[in-house]
Amino acid sequence: MCIRDSLNTTGLSLTFQQTSDTERDMRATGLTNLASAVVGGLPGYVILGESILARRMGLAGHLPGLAAAVACAGAALLGVEYLAYAPAGLMAMIVAYLGFDLLGTWLLSTLRRLSPHEYAIVILIVLVTATFGFLEALALGTLATAVIFVFAYANADILHARTNVARLRSWVERSDEEIQQLKNLGRACTVLELSGFLFFGTADKLAKLAKGEFHSNPEMRYLVLDFGRVTGIDASAAASLIEVVRVAQSAGIEVTFCAMTSVLERQIRLATPQQEMLRFNGPIDAEIERIEDKLLESAQIERPAQSSRMLEIVRELEQEFVNRPDIIRRVSIRDGQELLAKGDSSDELYVVYSGQLRAEAPAEGEGRRILAKFRPGALIGEVAYFAHVPRTTWVIADEP
Repeated sequence: MCIRDSLNTTGLSLTFQQTSDTERDMRATGLTNLASAVVGGLPGYVILGESILARRMGLAGHLPGLAAAVACAGAALLGVEYLAYAPAGLMAMIVAYLGFDLLGTWLLSTLRRLSPHEYAIVILIVLVTATFGFLEALALGTLATAVIFVFAYANADILHARTNVARLRSWVERSDEEIQQLKNLGRACTVLELSGFLFFGTADKLAKLAKGEFHSNPEMRYLVLDFGRVTGIDASAAASLIEVVRVAQSAGIEVTFCAMTSVLERQIRLATPQQEMLRFNGPIDAEIERIEDKLLESAQIERPAQSSRMLEIVRELEQEFVNRPDIIRRVSIRDGQELLAKGDSSDELYVVYSGQLRAEAPAEGEGRRILAKFRPGALIGEVAYFAHVPRTTWVIADEP
């Protein structure tokens, strides 16, 4: 009954080209059946054919329903003998009219609006309904739609974006020297942003995609898989990911899974016989920061505290305004202490001389999320200062 009501309601909304509220209609049908059961009435549901006939005859509002109720009441009180006086030909013509009208609506008007395979399902449902019955047609139509969905989704592109550290920056504000060095070394880390639902239809595509990166980029040392846009994963896709990790490790490439929900991570771990072969990191920015540090460490470039042009400017200003603390002064804060609060006035600019700070903004729901990290030489608070607006983030010390 519930499935029939849902299908009939959807069919009426499409036929009448009106927006339907399925939940409201189902609730009304349920309440009506509860009231009918009190007086011994039969269960009722939304009738597709008669509703369309009433609309074709120009009847709207509550009149068709009230007329049907009066007819049922008359049959209950007076009996059904008077129906013998109704012309049988008229009743047959009404039924035939409804049948041909529905066939014309769904077979002709949908011809231009549906793709060939979708229209083939409509024809198949009509034939099965006429040959076997409604439930068989419903089951076959559902199965055919599921098969088409699987093939269509398997052809969808699971790769949202491909980039590397030469173009993708982490949340760390770095010196010009470090940024230039990362541009030169960035091909050593490839980042693949995946999307959609990873299942058996896309598992092979995912494995070929990752292995193709290994062969096309001999400089690769790190592969980062971003699952931030992935909605789910099945066992076959998990197995393909494990195979990717094995091939990468044999080639000396480190693979990291980032931005995974707890559910996805649990599925991956359950499919992995050796837990130690996997590497997980939460936000992708945290993993990119770690890889950037490793690349810069391997390049053995100078620390920004010794090479940043901004720090040279600060030292010059300190010497020039040595007795003017109202112009330039040093502020020392401990680990975890707040330097700037969201909403405060923007009267000062800050340059990180040593240590590290982070900027936080409100996250969806509760808590905060990290927007940026600041190391020696970074300028803080310039946007709000020059725009004459309150501070837009909290800035807190990571290191003294």
